[in-house]
Amino acid sequence: MLIKRSLMSAFKVLRVILDAENSQRLLFEDGFPGSVDEVIQEVKRQCNLNYTFRLQFMDEHFDNAFINLTRVEELSDKGTIKVIPTVNAQCDVPSLCHSVVQLPLSPPSLFVSSGSIDTDILSSSNLPSSRARWPVNFPVPQFSYDSELKLQNGNAAYKEDGTTLILDLKLKSNILETLVQEIIKYKLYCSGKELNAVAKALVSKHPCLYEKGSFTGYGGWKINAEFKRITTMLLQSRFLSQLDIHTDKMIKLFKKRGGVIGTKLKHILENIEKARTENTEVLRKLILEGLCIYLQEDPAHLFREYEDPVCVH
Repeated sequence: MLIKRSLMSAFKVLRVILDAENSQRLLFEDGFPGSVDEVIQEVKRQCNLNYTFRLQFMDEHFDNAFINLTRVEELSDKGTIKVIPTVNAQCDVPSLCHSVVQLPLSPPSLFVSSGSIDTDILSSSNLPSSRARWPVNFPVPQFSYDSELKLQNGNAAYKEDGTTLILDLKLKSNILETLVQEIIKYKLYCSGKELNAVAKALVSKHPCLYEKGSFTGYGGWKINAEFKRITTMLLQSRFLSQLDIHTDKMIKLFKKRGGVIGTKLKHILENIEKARTENTEVLRKLILEGLCIYLQEDPAHLFREYEDPVCVH
C-alpha cells in the first residue's frame, strides 16, 4: 500500500502545446527528471518530434504568460508547457529557402518552375533532404494518453473474446492525426500501397481496431476520407509555422537582392516593416509575395480568392 502511494505521488503529468492546433499530455511516471534537457528529450520521445526546440512554461505569477523554462523546479504537476522551435543561427540560405518551400501548397509547383529558379540559392544539388526513407515496416506512433488507455483496454478485450473496439470521434481523430504526423516524416503524398501498409501496421499493433466487415480487416483505415482533411490541415499549420520561424532571414535575403528584382522587393519591404507589429496574416502574405518576386514568379498566381458559383436563371 505504501509503495503504491509512493508511486502515485511520484507520477507527474504536463500539458504540452505543440502548435496553435495541437497539444497532448506528457507523462512522467517517476516524477520530473533532473534537468531541462531531459525534459526536452522526453517531449521529443512522447510527442514524436524530430526538430530542435526550447520550452516555455505557463507562469501563474505573471497572469499565466509563457516564460522560458530554465529550471525543472519551475514545473508543476498538471502544468502547461509550450514547444518553441529554434532556428540554427548558422543555417545557410539554401537550407532556409528549402525549409520554406518544401511543403507544397496547391498547385505543388507554386514556388518552383524550371525556368525561373534562382540557381544561386536554390540549386537542387545543394538542397538537403529532410525526409527519411519510407520504412519497410511502418512504425505505429504512440497516441495520446487517453487514446493509449482505450486501446490497451480494447486490445485486452479483443484478446479475451474477440470484441472489437467501438471508436468515439475523439479517439478516431487522435489516431488519424497522429498517424498523419508520422507519415509526413517520410512523405507528403502516399501511394495506395503505402497507406495500405500504414493501416495494416495499425491494426497489427492494435487488433481491437480490426474491421470485421472489411475484406482485409483494415480497409476502412486506408480509405478514410479524414486522412485528406487532416493532412491538409497539418501541412498548412506546419508551413505557416516554418514561415514565421524564417521571416527575419527571408527579410535579410530580400534586402540583399539587387537589380530589377531588388527594386520590386523594396516596396514589399516597406510594407513588411509596417505589418510586423500590426497584422500577422498581412505579414505572411507579404513574405510569400516577396518570395515569389525573389524567384521571379508572378505573385498574382499565388493569391486567389474563392468564388462560390452562382446560378443565374
